[in-house]
Amino acid sequence: PTTHSRLEWKAVKPSGDSPPPMYGHTATLIDEHRILVYGGMCRGGYSAILSSLMILTYTPNNDDEAANKWSWSTPMTANRAPYRGFHAAAFIPANAPGLDDWKEAHPAGVLAIHGGNGPHGPSDELFFLDIKTWKFSRIDSKGSVPSARNAHRMIFSASQGAAKLFVFGGGSGNGIARGGEDFDDGYSLDLKRMEWRKLEFKHSIGDTKRVLGRGASCMMLDEAHVLFFGGHHYCRG
Repeated sequence: PTTHSRLEWKAVKPSGDSPPPMYGHTATLIDEHRILVYGGMCRGGYSAILSSLMILTYTPNNDDEAANKWSWSTPMTANRAPYRGFHAAAFIPANAPGLDDWKEAHPAGVLAIHGGNGPHGPSDELFFLDIKTWKFSRIDSKGSVPSARNAHRMIFSASQGAAKLFVFGGGSGNGIARGGEDFDDGYSLDLKRMEWRKLEFKHSIGDTKRVLGRGASCMMLDEAHVLFFGGHHYCRG
């Protein structure tokens, strides 16, 4: 973590059993003090796909910053977790706007997991993980469903009172960083109707494939703007 006033990195040593060395996993903030780490791969060559789920918990000490604590724990899932690596994940809060029964059905919120590489290559599946029951559910959706992909990004938005997931970019190669096709597309999922819609990019700066592609980072800046950074385009490096 960094100290906001000084922008200074500090190494932390969490207690508990830590995850194995891995890559292609996701780390998603699910509340003020917990980060959920899911999936990934633990061998070279994009192999040994994981289905592990671990929580990194931050316990602050308001009187002594040096006494802040970090700890690892492993939740007991209600069913088998899908094996995924280089997938996309986003947290949907319990109070998501426009979803009247969401808070009662998912009082602790949901981790949405889309695509990524499974045992048979790139996937187009969407899963929800209930943060209270720790149960995975495969979600059926309609509309213009995104094609199977990996190394893409997904974000949650509550802009204009509508709860949606947005998926951007990625690729279709089994090798993640090479092979297959690069994607410069985007999709939105209306969480009330569970319907996908392909986005139309009317304005662009430079090459959109350079912006989207594989492995880029993105985040919501405000209700109307998404920031993209980095990434990789297989054909051009």
